[in-house]
Amino acid sequence: MPKIVNEAERKARIAEAVWVIAAERGLHAATVRAVAAQCDLSVGAIQHSFESQAQLQQYAMALLVEQAKARIDNVAQGDAGKGAEQGTECSESKNAAKNESEAQPGTQAETATGSPTDAAAATPSLVEAIALLLEQLLPLDEERLHEARVWAMFSAEALSDEALRAFASEMGALMERFCRDCLMYLSKSRPRRDDAQLQPEEEAAQLRALLDGLTLRLLTDPTPENDTAARRALRLYLERL
Repeated sequence: MPKIVNEAERKARIAEAVWVIAAERGLHAATVRAVAAQCDLSVGAIQHSFESQAQLQQYAMALLVEQAKARIDNVAQGDAGKGAEQGTECSESKNAAKNESEAQPGTQAETATGSPTDAAAATPSLVEAIALLLEQLLPLDEERLHEARVWAMFSAEALSDEALRAFASEMGALMERFCRDCLMYLSKSRPRRDDAQLQPEEEAAQLRALLDGLTLRLLTDPTPENDTAARRALRLYLERL
């Protein structure tokens, strides 16, 4: 009886082999023969799933984009998202306490017009929650470091490969949308400061540029000190908005 092969699982296994080779030796080294050896399949099995090396690389890059989308969605809907909600609740409760205090004559709030309010003190909690969301775009653990290294190799190849460039553009748009969504949440949830208005659409490109720069630094020099510096730089950026 012939062995039943799950084609989707086999393609994913092949794509993962491309990632490993790309991370270690560059995407140019991910030939059909090298990929077959990496995932312990025959060259014929690889060619059964992919007609060419270019098609194989495109599939591997597309799958990498899909995995990034899934992780971002999970983060936005999971514990970090709950943390952002908790930061908002904290802000709302402190706003309520401030309003109640202002309603009582002789309180400190009555004589502190124009000074920072208790509500503003809730902002760091919200900033921290948003920073935790955005950290998912940075290579701050082994899995994300490997993913970022693979993506860097694909991105370098995409400079001269139009088919791969489309996936690079898709990933860039995904990151920028996520940055914009985080900034919109921050803008809507925290108290206004000095009538300043955050412009999420305009700021998203700058935030993405910061994340790209931090990612490059962490890729070229992945040390605990740089991890800490990247986290701090992200929080300082958010606090200054």
